Amino acid sequence: AELLHAVYEIEGLDFIFQPNSWECTKNPFMALGLAQVTDGTYQTVTHPSERLDNDEGVYTHQDGKLSRCNTSDAFELMARVLLYMNDIRAN
Repeated sequence: AELLHAVYEIEGLDFIFQPNSWECTKNPFMALGLAQVTDGTYQTVTHPSERLDNDEGVYTHQDGKLSRCNTSDAFELMARVLLYMNDIRAN
């Protein structure tokens, strides 16, 4: 939990300081959201049924779906990315 909080504080700094003006748009590397998860990583750590065709600007939670722009979903995605990276390093 502490690691996720640290990632949130580093990656979500703009959101933390200016939540009302923060816009969830892709950067030049196709990364999106509080944790700057790329399109490829989003595809890797989610099941097809959990994906949104386009989650850019989707701030509200949608049952059964994960959006990189939704704060709660971003924490779930960060945890999955960390677990995925740990699996890669372990093998």
